Amino acid sequence: MLPGGGVEGGETNEQCLQREMIEEIGCEVISRKYIGHAKRYFYSRKGEPLLSDGYFYKTWISERVQEPLEDDHEICWLNVEEAKQLLFHDHHFWALKQVVN
Repeated sequence: MLPGGGVEGGETNEQCLQREMIEEIGCEVISRKYIGHAKRYFYSRKGEPLLSDGYFYKTWISERVQEPLEDDHEICWLNVEEAKQLLFHDHHFWALKQVVN
């Protein structure tokens, strides 16, 4: 899973990105490059139709500046094929391919 989450309150997408990186991996975004916007409809585990609406960025991050606020996330490096198998949403893999190609 890629770091990220939903926009809260009056946040911009960029402010959301910075907050989510701190919460999930404890690092700040030093620089970013917008990749694109993509959506995917899917069914939840309960069978409810949902929309995943993603804004994707390539980021350069700082060293860890604090412990992550969410303890169920960790940084790990995968090759592209491993990532393809693990990413749930097709548009997450699309974004990954934009960065590595």
